[in-house]
Amino acid sequence: MGIRPRINRLRYPEKFLLISLLFLLPLAVTMGFMVAEQNVRIRFAQKEIAGTEYLHALNEVYLATLLHRHEAMRALSLGITVESLPRTKLRVETAMAALRPLQADYGERLRTEALFQRIEAGWEVLRSDDLRGSALEGYERYQQLIDDQRALIATVGDYSNLILDPDLDSYYMMDAVLLRLPEAQAIMARILLVNEGLVPLPYLLAERRTELVMQLSLLRANRETLRRNLETAYTHTAWTQLRPLLAPEEEQYLALVDAMIAQYQEAATAPNRLVGTRELVNAGQMAMEGSARLSATTAPALETLLAARINALRQRQSFTVAFSLLLLLAAYATGIRLMRSISGPLNELLRATQRLAGGDLAVQVHATGQSEVARVGQAFNQMAQEVRTGRDLLEQRVLERTQALANTTRAAEEARINAEEARAAAEEATKAKSIFLANMSHELRTPLNAIIGYAEMLEEEAEDLGYDDFAPDLHKIRTAGRQLLALINDVLDISKIEAGRMELHLDRFALSTMIHDVTSTIEPLVANNNNRFVVSGDISGTLYNDLTRLRQSLLNLLSNAAKFTANGKITLEIENQNINGVEYLYLRVHDTGIGIAQEQLGQLFREFTQGDASTTRKYGGTGLGLALSRRFCQMMGGDITVSSRPDEGSTFTIVVPREVRPEEAVAHLVAASDVVPNGPVRGTVLVIDDDPATSELLQRTLSREGLRVVTAISGAEGLARARIVRPDVITLDVLLRDADGWQILAALKADPELANIPVVMLTILDERSTGFSLGAADYLTKPVDRRRLIELVGRYCTTNDDSSNEPPTVLVVEDDDTTREILCRTLDQAGWQTHEAANGRLGLEAVAAARPGLILLDLMMPELDGFGFLNELRSNVEWMHIPVIVVTAMDLTHEDRMLLTASAQRVIQKGAYERDQLLGEVRTLVARYTRQGPLL
Repeated sequence: MGIRPRINRLRYPEKFLLISLLFLLPLAVTMGFMVAEQNVRIRFAQKEIAGTEYLHALNEVYLATLLHRHEAMRALSLGITVESLPRTKLRVETAMAALRPLQADYGERLRTEALFQRIEAGWEVLRSDDLRGSALEGYERYQQLIDDQRALIATVGDYSNLILDPDLDSYYMMDAVLLRLPEAQAIMARILLVNEGLVPLPYLLAERRTELVMQLSLLRANRETLRRNLETAYTHTAWTQLRPLLAPEEEQYLALVDAMIAQYQEAATAPNRLVGTRELVNAGQMAMEGSARLSATTAPALETLLAARINALRQRQSFTVAFSLLLLLAAYATGIRLMRSISGPLNELLRATQRLAGGDLAVQVHATGQSEVARVGQAFNQMAQEVRTGRDLLEQRVLERTQALANTTRAAEEARINAEEARAAAEEATKAKSIFLANMSHELRTPLNAIIGYAEMLEEEAEDLGYDDFAPDLHKIRTAGRQLLALINDVLDISKIEAGRMELHLDRFALSTMIHDVTSTIEPLVANNNNRFVVSGDISGTLYNDLTRLRQSLLNLLSNAAKFTANGKITLEIENQNINGVEYLYLRVHDTGIGIAQEQLGQLFREFTQGDASTTRKYGGTGLGLALSRRFCQMMGGDITVSSRPDEGSTFTIVVPREVRPEEAVAHLVAASDVVPNGPVRGTVLVIDDDPATSELLQRTLSREGLRVVTAISGAEGLARARIVRPDVITLDVLLRDADGWQILAALKADPELANIPVVMLTILDERSTGFSLGAADYLTKPVDRRRLIELVGRYCTTNDDSSNEPPTVLVVEDDDTTREILCRTLDQAGWQTHEAANGRLGLEAVAAARPGLILLDLMMPELDGFGFLNELRSNVEWMHIPVIVVTAMDLTHEDRMLLTASAQRVIQKGAYERDQLLGEVRTLVARYTRQGPLL
């Protein structure tokens, strides 16, 4: 089925939903991309904030290390005691302590673990003995520590996204914190060392005065770059408080740097000026402290800018989502209004047509305007008026003619002379009546044909012009019009109003067409009780059947389901099965309604009967519908079955052949008898026997025991009935006319759907081994012992009406999947609860979780075998009395049997017994410990 027919099947709300989804999908994808992009930018800025916080603390460590190195090199190179050395050491310690929490928070994100550990290790060495060794060694140790700190600064800049900042203001502020100020501090620190001659000779770049001039040039360039970059940040920022916040510290820092450059420039160029005076040292240290204050002001300002960027992104994100939602609501409201403006008139016309078809001739539709739908509505009103006029005129004429006929009859009794004239008058009246009906037939069909013609024309034009939304509703109008035409033909064609035999009108039709017609008819009734209607299964292909009666039967089941279900779900399942080379159609109607009690199922298909009197009072109905529907299906060669539980719902199944053969007036399936007990139904027994006397005996015997009995007179018929009815037990005669009973038994056991149904063989000879080898559950010999028959059938058709008497649990401990599944399925079908375990260890866990009433145990298993399981089981006081049946294929030794004697109630060895003996032992043990009847 293509896309276009699938869309045509949708109702207007479903089409609107589809269009909404097509609109919503690209909107949701676009909005998702936008929100995701904004989230990426938010996380980008948050990582920058983390890097800025880390750099703020790291720059303090860096500056403190530079100042402490200066004091330490003075002590090492000049051999003097430096009073400020402990103070600078304490400053480094304080700065490191402030950096450690940030390292714990951001170290993994910024990938600083390795470098931070190296810095801490290097500082630990210097802190313990910073005056150890020569001046060259001390210089190298400090230089290594400072190089690691500069590398850590670069790493933070790389992995915190700071070097990738997209905005000019925050980028140049980052440049000051990350690059310019640390670089200026390094230059000023080297100027101090070179000025005082504290740089070892191998690390001097040139003669002292020459290098001093070089470093001053670098400092001057750094100063100018910093000033220019900050000015750019002031110019391009939207934060008006940035310049007032940074300008004072910037100006003070630039003044200190200019003063330092001037003093050191004078010292470097004046030949008689003493290099290394305290005045120059103070100027350099003041400039370094000024850089630290500028950095401490710039870093929080940078964090403020980044936080403002995050807030703006979040506001934009919120606006995007809100705008999208408003757009969606506006589109939804517009679509709803448009849908109602189109579907409203069509739905009104459809409802009016259905009411007219149901006999409400006073119905009218509101039809204004010149649209095609409005013109169809006007034609409908005209047709309805003609129908009303014709009906009134016909009733008047019939009344008049009836009165005239009565007068004529009385006149004939009074005067026999006028009998011929009276008869002639009556015949004339009848002729006039026929002529009138013929004329009225034409007058009524004319406007109705106009409706059908307009609907067909509009449907074709809608498909040609691409108005696919209108085609399904126009098709419904056309279908309803044809139904109304058929109704009018039946009413007006008086010659067809006569009694006759019921016949099948076979025709070939598409299953999908029938299902769609039924769905369209039943959906309003389903919706009346707030139910949901679901159709599933394969509706392809055609049927050769009686469309009218099959549709009537299905509508009957669906209307019953809708009537007895409120606020629930009604499901129509379509399935095809091949039974003995014949294709059968299964139509299952399942509801979640009130359900049917077990004792009421026997009366369900009886004429003029319902479940009970309260059902009739509450829901109405004659009780004839199900009986007629079942007779229709049996005429077609099928049947209707039912399964139900009170308060859980019901399932009615129609089974009919897809191809009805007209030469078979009564199919074999219809010939089968179906006897239902008056009381509660304990189960269903299928009797396959071609002897009428035996069959009748079995029916009467079993029905008195509360069993539903279905009979079949041949093997092929029995196989077909078994697949349709799914009985609890099958009794099978060995000597059938059309087939050997053993062949039928083999066919039953070869069918996966029927293999688990117990079969009781009826035979003249004692052929137990043959029956058991083919899968028979038990046997009876003819003449049938009625008591044994009831005992065997009761063994397999037990019911547990008392919900408080729950069957005990049987634990199956078996490592072979196939054997375990067979045992569990056998016990489940017999009515017991089963649990399973794949080895002894899992079996002990299952016993601990829920104590079973009986255990079936295999001996050879992985992890913990059966012997170990029994030892563990019997060592537990609470478990030691649980009965155990050992089922094994193991060849047991004398020692094994001795071990099992004290722990297992019975050992059943696979293959070591005759089948009859094995079945007897299993039944005896299971009946003793589970109190629920036989195992097999």
